[in-house]
Amino acid sequence: MIAAVLAGGKSSRIGLDKLFLKIGGRPLISYCLEKLYKSNSIEEIVIITNLEKIKKIYYTEYKIIIDSYNVGPLGGLLTALEKVGDVLLVGGDMPMINPSFIDILIKKYLAKRVHAYVPKWNNGLLEPLLACYSKNAIKTIKKAIANKIFSMNKVISLMKTEWLIIDSLPKDYRVSFFNVNTWEDLNNFISMIQRKGRDNDHY
Repeated sequence: MIAAVLAGGKSSRIGLDKLFLKIGGRPLISYCLEKLYKSNSIEEIVIITNLEKIKKIYYTEYKIIIDSYNVGPLGGLLTALEKVGDVLLVGGDMPMINPSFIDILIKKYLAKRVHAYVPKWNNGLLEPLLACYSKNAIKTIKKAIANKIFSMNKVISLMKTEWLIIDSLPKDYRVSFFNVNTWEDLNNFISMIQRKGRDNDHY
C-alpha cells in the first residue's frame, strides 16, 4: 500500500506552519514519515502538498506530488488516488502513529474491498485522515467537488464505506489518532518526546 501524507494545510489554529516546526531538532512531519516507514505494509510514501510549501520539504527522500485541486484534504485525497491509486491517507500532523496498527488497518481494508475503510469512535467521530481509500472512489469524489462539497465526512457518507471501531483497539493503537492542531497539542507532544527520551537525529 502507498501512504499519501497530506502536507498542504494552513495551520490556522497554531498560526505557523506546524508541520515544519522543529521538535527535538527535526520537523514535526518527520515523525509521521518515520512511523510510516517502519510499517511492513507500506511500500512507498508520497507527500501531497502545494506549490507554496514544496520548498520546505527539500530534506525528504520521498516523492512529492502537487495537489491538483486545492480544496483541502478532499483535494489531496483525490490527487493521491489519481496519481498513485489506492492509498492510506495520513495527516502529516499525526506524529504518534503506531506502525503495527497501520499494518492491521491495511490488512483489514484489503479484505473488505470497499471505497473507504475509515476508523470511527463510538461517539460517531470519524478519523478520515488516517484511513484507507480505493481509486474506485474517484468518481464519487470528483462529483462532490463539482457540487462544491468539500467535507471529508460528507463525501465518505456517499462512498461504499466500512468502519474500524477505534474504542475497541488497544491504547497503544489508539494513540495513532493523536494530531497536533493547537499549541496545547504541540506542548503535549513535546512532553511525550521528553518522557520517552527520543533521540534528536534528523530523519
